[in-house]
Amino acid sequence: MGNNKKRIIQKATLAISRLLFPLVLYLSKNKMIPILMFHQVLPRKEAKKLWTVVELEHFQEICLWIKKYFYVLTPSEFEAETQVGQKKPPLLITFDDGWEDNYHYAFPVLKEFKLPAVIFLNSKFVAEGGIPWPEELYLLHLHHWEKIKGMVLSYLASWQLEVLSLEDWNSNYLLLLGALKRMGLNARESVLREIKSQLLQDEMLVTSPVFKMLSLLQIEEMQQSGLIFFGLHTHSHQIISTLSQAQLDREISENKNFFDINHIPGAHWMAYPNGQEKDYTLKNVKHLSEVFAIKYAFSTKQLFYVRGRSLLEIPRIGVAHGTTTAQLKWPLLKAFIKTVLSKYR
Repeated sequence: MGNNKKRIIQKATLAISRLLFPLVLYLSKNKMIPILMFHQVLPRKEAKKLWTVVELEHFQEICLWIKKYFYVLTPSEFEAETQVGQKKPPLLITFDDGWEDNYHYAFPVLKEFKLPAVIFLNSKFVAEGGIPWPEELYLLHLHHWEKIKGMVLSYLASWQLEVLSLEDWNSNYLLLLGALKRMGLNARESVLREIKSQLLQDEMLVTSPVFKMLSLLQIEEMQQSGLIFFGLHTHSHQIISTLSQAQLDREISENKNFFDINHIPGAHWMAYPNGQEKDYTLKNVKHLSEVFAIKYAFSTKQLFYVRGRSLLEIPRIGVAHGTTTAQLKWPLLKAFIKTVLSKYR
């Protein structure tokens, strides 16, 4: 597709979403709730071109727009399904993983506009350091592609995955990431160990100020503000459908224990890592509810939440790198239409 055709389509998309969005606001006022999912927020000069990193400048613009058109719910208001005296349609703001930039950049903006939000925490990295394995894999490709290239391409060939370029580290990273997400925990860790073995002992595997996790002191300050709330996200960011029962129990037990030991409320809220339909099973959902008292669990299905529907598969709408306020209206509009038309409705 030529660049001119792409630009025409983008302009038409923005025009349609701008035209129809007031209708979405009106129809979603009482029964349907958009839930936004962020990960990282960084100034444009620091932002990596990962879909999960939203530029600070765009985040400020989005928060201003949210403040104008929505009433942002706290967890207790979401649970009670109330928004006393509010004429604006409801919305919920969430963040996944627990990145330190949530404290440095997102938190001040949320305070400025008095917008509550929920952060789903991977407790291992707060307690022990390190970062989730997808970001670690990203940094290995970014900084050490020439050293790990042979090993990575060998794995991709053995799995019969189509390599588009032998030199493009990013496309091969995405291929490998997708394959590893479908593996069991032990197999994935084995592959990651082998890739790391291509580096010398004194080479730093993950060195980036951009990829750091929240500290306990930062969590405490955010919690005391009365605006920021926390929920579970497994102990070490494991996709739960790839875990054995014992591995799943350990991931959730350690995550909940971290909350209990550090007096962090919210351990009955959880977001599934990765969060697509294939990343958890109905058996997982039932087990989490019955054994671990999880009452509210969030996916990444691109839909609005409909009041009265399952509270253990609550959909969210991801906000991607490069998304402006104008561009956010389109995924919200699509999610609204899908919600109305789908069986979920």
